[in-house]
Amino acid sequence: MDKSPMFKAMFEIDLSEKHKQRIPLPGKKYTDFVNFLYTFYNPELVAPITEKNVLVAGSLADEYQIMDLKDKCESFILENCKRASENREICIDIETLLEYASYAENHNMPLALSLIIKLCSKHSNESLKKANLEAKVSADTHRKILDIRCSLMERKVATIQL
Repeated sequence: MDKSPMFKAMFEIDLSEKHKQRIPLPGKKYTDFVNFLYTFYNPELVAPITEKNVLVAGSLADEYQIMDLKDKCESFILENCKRASENREICIDIETLLEYASYAENHNMPLALSLIIKLCSKHSNESLKKANLEAKVSADTHRKILDIRCSLMERKVATIQL
């Protein structure tokens, strides 16, 4: 309750959850929710934010208004993308990048989204299609990725013609 206004309301205000032994969480997986609790609940057992849990923990942090955890998840994504953009040896696979892009779109992360778009544009057209780009991001993000790819191709062609 200290970390989440949502939990506080559920257990302090006279909501139906206050008097229940079990509270249903429709649409949530038990293991995801338990792992989410481990990312902030008990300082001795706090699990770190990782590639494996960042998107679920971040989404649940947003839903339950746990701003410290949401900020940690957003920083994790941004730092991963910065490292990948600054170091050619660090590569984030296209599926992960598209998951990051979708998350950034849905959680209002414009800085991270612009970096993710640049990273996506470095992947081949074939890998973008195979990863189902159109279905995973908004039309606007899809267009931005293709615009950057087009600009890169134009620059490459221009240097070849010289």
